[in-house]
Amino acid sequence: MTPSPRPSIPSTASDLELLRRFEPIVHYTKGEQFYPTSVDRYIRTCGLYAHYPDGRDEAIVPEGQLTPDRLVEPRSAEFGTVQYLRLIGPLNLAESAQALRERARLKRDPQNKFRGGQGRLARVGYVSRLIDAGFSLTLLLRGRVPGAIAAAAETTYQKVLNEKED
Repeated sequence: MTPSPRPSIPSTASDLELLRRFEPIVHYTKGEQFYPTSVDRYIRTCGLYAHYPDGRDEAIVPEGQLTPDRLVEPRSAEFGTVQYLRLIGPLNLAESAQALRERARLKRDPQNKFRGGQGRLARVGYVSRLIDAGFSLTLLLRGRVPGAIAAAAETTYQKVLNEKED
């Protein structure tokens, strides 16, 4: 049995033709909170953190001070340490309240209302619904991002989107 032929691209295809042939198609729902953005802009907004094997987290580079060059600097750390980007650092009580107020203000804007279509479970059978219900139950065990952190991330992201690119 011969394998099915792959779509052929002429060897004379330009970069634009190749891009058009293999470009991704992305769809968003109304009310989407986060969209693709410039990597450099995102890095400049984030902070660099380290999660150590003993369970503690530490800011290596605070939010707003990270650059692509600083991100790739070699750092020594104990075995098992994970370094990660974080858009929003830990918040105190006043910052949490402010973030939740700002999120409530954003949600009042009619353009930010989520309008879902037919639910995915309405289109599938009972077995798939049971599997989805089991998956949803596991989310309770994993925990979730605190509301104030999520609200602060959403408002920070909106500010980053509204800034002009350098």
